[in-house]
Amino acid sequence: MRGKRTGVQHKIPKLEVFLSDIHVPFEDKTAVAFTLKIIKKLQPDLLWLGGDIVDFMALSRWDKSPKRKLMLQEELDATVVLLENLRKAAPR
Repeated sequence: MRGKRTGVQHKIPKLEVFLSDIHVPFEDKTAVAFTLKIIKKLQPDLLWLGGDIVDFMALSRWDKSPKRKLMLQEELDATVVLLENLRKAAPR
C-alpha cells in the first residue's frame, strides 16, 4: 500500500567516514593513529570500510612461500585490533 507508515523511523546519517586500502598488518601505523584521532573527534554517524582492509598476504597466490601461511593468524589478530579501535573511536 502506497504511503503507509510503518512506525519505523530511519535516522539519516549526518556524517559518514569511508576507509579503504589499509592492508593490515602492513598499514602505516602513524596514519592509522591519526585517522583514529580524527574519527574520535568527528564521531561519525556511519563508518564505511571499503576493500583491502586486510592484506591477506598469507593467502596470496603470487608468492608460494610456505612461511606466509604461518602469518594468517597474525594478520587476523591485527585486523581485530584495528576493528576494536575503530569501534572505540566511533561507538555510534
